[in-house]
Amino acid sequence: MLVDCWASWCGPCRAFAPIFDAAAAKHPDLTFAKVDTGTQQGLAAALNIRAIPTLLVFRDGRIVARRGGRRARFSVGPELRDFGQGSGATPTGSPDRARAARALSRPTHSTDA
Repeated sequence: MLVDCWASWCGPCRAFAPIFDAAAAKHPDLTFAKVDTGTQQGLAAALNIRAIPTLLVFRDGRIVARRGGRRARFSVGPELRDFGQGSGATPTGSPDRARAARALSRPTHSTDA
């Protein structure tokens, strides 16, 4: 699952939204979700979101890749490779993050999680 963590007041987040949405449309076989960090502050805290936009890649309920701030604005390509082939990253996780991952795994595609 690819997750876009954003906020309505964030200009770079709004600029990135069409890129994320286009990737979701191009890859209907993958799960894409968005978390509005302004309205979902508890979830954002559980996911350890420190900069926005932040892209997260989940596999088996764990975060396997993360790209935040300016680096997240320009493409979804590296995250799609991480999702499809494995990032090789060490999974990060706490019970709160695992709970957040389970909560995020429920939608198949949404514009606000």
